[in-house]
Amino acid sequence: MCMLCRWKFKKYFYSDEFVIGQRHWRMSMNPKGDKGKNGLSVYVDASAFLPNTAVSSIYEKFKLRLLNQKSTNHVEKPFLCERESGDSYGKAELISLEELKDESKGYLVKDTIVLEAVFKLFTYVSSCLLMFQNVLLFVYVCVMCCLIMDQLVSK
Repeated sequence: MCMLCRWKFKKYFYSDEFVIGQRHWRMSMNPKGDKGKNGLSVYVDASAFLPNTAVSSIYEKFKLRLLNQKSTNHVEKPFLCERESGDSYGKAELISLEELKDESKGYLVKDTIVLEAVFKLFTYVSSCLLMFQNVLLFVYVCVMCCLIMDQLVSK
């Protein structure tokens, strides 16, 4: 699944919602950083469950990736966490703004960055393992295209 978006600058950018397992998800990004960090902040946000789904905690393993568009030198951060509805997990500084803005590094090319979230979900209800979705390896690619360079430089 690939999405190309153009946004007006706000503090956070959000992808469209997508469904993995029995849950709605979206990615969020702050190109100027947050929590006092001077870097690209990226998160995966859990949202509502699908209709007629038992509400449960989800223990999951996922990776956030910032793709290098010129080589295979991608930035990747793994996570293992338990989620409730509305929780967000990610990195306040996936990459420094200095490294991101340097087009020779390959992360920001023609005002475009490419982010991925790769999921393996482990679902629990009342602390009992219901299912291990070993087969579910989902790559959600969000190509966030905007005139981001001007916003980064103006920080």
